[in-house]
Amino acid sequence: MKSDEIRQKFIDYFVTHEHQHVSSSSLIPVNDNTLLFTNAGMVQFKDLFLGKEKPIYRRAVTCQKCLRAGGKHNDLENVGYTKRHHTFFEMLGNFSFGDYAKYEAIKYAWEFLTVVLKIEPQKLLVTVHEKDEEAAKIWLEEMKVDPACFSKCGDADNFWAMGETGPCGYCSEIYYDYGDGFVGIRPSVAGGDTGDRYVEIWNLVFMEFERDEKGKLTKLPKPSIDTGMGLERIAAVMQQDEIKKAGRSVGDNYESDIFRPLASIIMVRCGFSDAGWGKYDASVRVIVDHIRAIVFLIMDGVLPSNEGRGYVLRKIIRRATRHMYLIHKGINSSRNSFDQIACELCVELVKVMRGIYHEISDAQQRSINEVLNNEITKFAITLENGIKCFEQEIATLTATVTQPIATIPGVIAFNLYDTYGFPLDLTMEMAKERGFNVDLDSFNREMAIQRENSRAASKFAVDSFRFDIGDNVNNIFDAATTFVGYEQNECDSKIVMLCKRGGAVVDCLVNGEEGIVVLDTTPFYAEAGGQVGDSGGIFIGSDDFFVVNDTKKYGKIYLHYGQVKKGTLRCNDDVMVRAVINHDRRRTITLNHSTAHLLHRALQMVLGEHALQRGSLVDDKKLRFDFTHFNALTAEEIREIESVVNREIRNNLAVTTAVTSLADAKASGVLALFDEKYGDKVRVVKMGEFSQELCGGTHVARTGDIGVFKITVETSIAAGVRRLEAVTGENVLSWFEELANKHMSELYQLEVNNANLKKEIANLQTKMALSKSTDLIDRAIEVAGVKVLVAALDNIDVKNLRVTLDNLKQQMQCAVILLASVTDNKIQLVAGVTSNCITKVKANEIIQHLVLKIDGSGGGRSDMAQGGGTKVVALADALADIKQWIENKLTI
Repeated sequence: MKSDEIRQKFIDYFVTHEHQHVSSSSLIPVNDNTLLFTNAGMVQFKDLFLGKEKPIYRRAVTCQKCLRAGGKHNDLENVGYTKRHHTFFEMLGNFSFGDYAKYEAIKYAWEFLTVVLKIEPQKLLVTVHEKDEEAAKIWLEEMKVDPACFSKCGDADNFWAMGETGPCGYCSEIYYDYGDGFVGIRPSVAGGDTGDRYVEIWNLVFMEFERDEKGKLTKLPKPSIDTGMGLERIAAVMQQDEIKKAGRSVGDNYESDIFRPLASIIMVRCGFSDAGWGKYDASVRVIVDHIRAIVFLIMDGVLPSNEGRGYVLRKIIRRATRHMYLIHKGINSSRNSFDQIACELCVELVKVMRGIYHEISDAQQRSINEVLNNEITKFAITLENGIKCFEQEIATLTATVTQPIATIPGVIAFNLYDTYGFPLDLTMEMAKERGFNVDLDSFNREMAIQRENSRAASKFAVDSFRFDIGDNVNNIFDAATTFVGYEQNECDSKIVMLCKRGGAVVDCLVNGEEGIVVLDTTPFYAEAGGQVGDSGGIFIGSDDFFVVNDTKKYGKIYLHYGQVKKGTLRCNDDVMVRAVINHDRRRTITLNHSTAHLLHRALQMVLGEHALQRGSLVDDKKLRFDFTHFNALTAEEIREIESVVNREIRNNLAVTTAVTSLADAKASGVLALFDEKYGDKVRVVKMGEFSQELCGGTHVARTGDIGVFKITVETSIAAGVRRLEAVTGENVLSWFEELANKHMSELYQLEVNNANLKKEIANLQTKMALSKSTDLIDRAIEVAGVKVLVAALDNIDVKNLRVTLDNLKQQMQCAVILLASVTDNKIQLVAGVTSNCITKVKANEIIQHLVLKIDGSGGGRSDMAQGGGTKVVALADALADIKQWIENKLTI
């Protein structure tokens, strides 16, 4: 049975049992900062399990994209060295939100495996938690499971938790027994390695508790069910006969139809025989696993970086690249670089998965390839640098010891890993080639310190605000806040709940106290979709009021954060309050949010369809927009983007909204953002025929209301992600005024600095001219008792030529002097004759004679004259000629 068929049979089975088919959510958990990645099928339903949201369906079935490569659930280092560990995988799951419980969950799982998939019951082994007598009874008495195929286990195996905090509970696991030909120990309370024989294929979690930061378990409002079966593992089970016939390894996920087409590409491109990969088995597994994680991470908006999710992606790419390097090095072939093979793997993967995950577009595939190629290219440099550093370390180490060494200190391997991202096993391989081992104990000590520091620095914080409302949660949801802010700026309302700062529910807030007000109806928009929350006031009568500084959501409750400025606020069903937003602030926020939609579409038109939103912030000052693109925007591109947006503003497009189903919206081509969580009903915002997106924010009635748009900042925030900041409406005028004032101030300061610099330059030139006088005197020749000096000076203006001339005349008792200089491609000349030599030669005659040869003019007195010309190429000959002319005059 092919994997596509298994996936579809699973979904169809549970749909026939009244489960709602829910599409996979993103690998990036939405509005959840406790997880790096979606690591289980239940993540998108977490708020339902916590009671923060009211379910719109009681049962659900999914095929969820999952990633376990960071945080508590991290299988990255095991991938390649086992048959069943993966970074990216698909989790088949069925869920109950307070509807059915253990009996139905167990019944459905057993029926699907034994009836739908026709797996022999004696090949299945069931486990329950040692304290869960209810589940044990269902399996043994209701399902009639053979006691020989039943075990009890402890917390390590049969207590499930999504993370350090959050939903958790006892679980029941179903294993497939591959038989006596495989090594492994039956799961039990005593524990032990189940090996390759007993493979867990399905985990039924009975969601009963929530665990807080201190480890305290609290009963959830209603017990729920969360089950998960890895598609990769059940595919290996269902395809084992075909795998065995092909002479390949049974019980190996990588031999299933999920991975085999990808592995075949590597085999063909690298010249492997169909018999297998031999010593490169682990490397091929790493590559085919990691390429799936890479494609889906980038598709869901993660890009390589040095922290958080981006760092995990970078590590996955580098690990895959390094294993391709090992294959190339081993087969002595460089004809197929990993970036080429990676591109082919991406194409194949997208072709296979596009039918299930329709959000993979051609533009995204091109974007994925570009990101991957850029990262691989950069890591090639890392590999090269790491190898050079390794050689240097070995040379230094062997030069500083008197006896031969057999072991390289672990700190050297760790520094290569930590500084260059150089993998440990590559360091070990290079060491082995030189007859060395690596001290793994000291390496692991260094790694443990680094991991602890990293964990402390990068731990995702748990929401700091928690309501202390206990069993009243359902009553709160029954009075969930009604939002009227699309149509109204103010409304009458009732106070449903008051909380002091910290979350404790109270009956009243008095003057000066900070806290939270929950209303049954509100015009205040709660922070979401990149748009900040509204501010304003909540008034009781004409005097008492509460200043709202921010608005957020908790489930479907709107939280108005602020402070009582006068009087006392009380929970009182009989008292109406007046909720009023800051209309001017909302208006400017709205201008920016609507412009963000225009900008998004303009980016795709100018740069390409790959330019997809990767984050935004919209407030009353500016809009900030992050998007995928791989180069800095040129000035021309920025002008074109501004032109497109301003054109659509001038077109005064009508802005309309409509509520429809998510399926219908996507079918009509509406753009959905990667980091938003959508329900079955969504709000579509259209701006004429130019733009349509799913959005819950506030918007203008017509685009002409925006007025004008101006990009103010363009920068990079990560590899492949650019950021634009922009202003709209009156903020554009303010920005231009600030810019003009700044430029005027800078211009004035430049003028002052320029004047000062000119004075300084003039003084320096004068000093330089004077300092040359001594050297020039030494260059003078004597003719008939008269000193004659004809000299060309470098880049001296006429003023300093005259200063130099005067200084020379004072120091030379009887002299004829001619100085020339070229500045700005023009010749400057000055001539001087001391009074006792004027009878033989005159300064003005020297100049008049010389300028004829340089296309110039000039004149002056007999003792001093000046001139100039433009024929620079003739200057040298003209000076030689005038020198001879002066000598002739003096000797007559």
